[in-house]
Amino acid sequence: MRSARRGARMFGIEVKPAWQSKLQSCSGSLNVGYDFQGGEPLWLALKLYAETRTPLPADDFRVESLVSELLGAVACRPEPSQISPLWLRRVQEKLHAEFHARITIDELALEAGVHPVHLSRVLRRCMGKGIGDYVHRLRVRQACERMLAPEVPLADVSVELGFADQSHFSRTFHAITGATPGAFRAMLTREGITSPASLSRRLSSSNSCLHP
Repeated sequence: MRSARRGARMFGIEVKPAWQSKLQSCSGSLNVGYDFQGGEPLWLALKLYAETRTPLPADDFRVESLVSELLGAVACRPEPSQISPLWLRRVQEKLHAEFHARITIDELALEAGVHPVHLSRVLRRCMGKGIGDYVHRLRVRQACERMLAPEVPLADVSVELGFADQSHFSRTFHAITGATPGAFRAMLTREGITSPASLSRRLSSSNSCLHP
């Protein structure tokens, strides 16, 4: 959670045992946390907050209705493809910060607080690819930016980004982009691409697979 310099306000909802029993009867549970990344729960919570903060007496039925909708949204788990566990963002942040280093599944699982097998399964489900492939795409994407500097040898790029050697770098780069590092660098020169911003536009316009 982030807060401003003046602090933050929290809006809490206490769910009584009777309501929790109702949730259990419809296969709902508040014992598991998920990252909804905004979405419907956020808007329902804002409406509920506005209703309870009105200078006029709150409409009990509207409050109850909003609470019911909110609990249904957060307690009745959506389809797996529509939801991400709360720890996923922490793992992604760690991957984006340390992709050039040697990362182990055990370290990521420790960061997430889950079993390594569960971690691998959830990451593939939520991100559409395995952890190794995800890290390789991060490395290759960064390699594209490093190659904007024509004076930097490809061997140095491979070492900086955690590849075993230049051969490993070339194989991985070609498997993801369909081009060798040398051919890609030649394309940058040919098309006059000299900045990360222009590179990003070029990759976006070509529907590149370099966005993990």
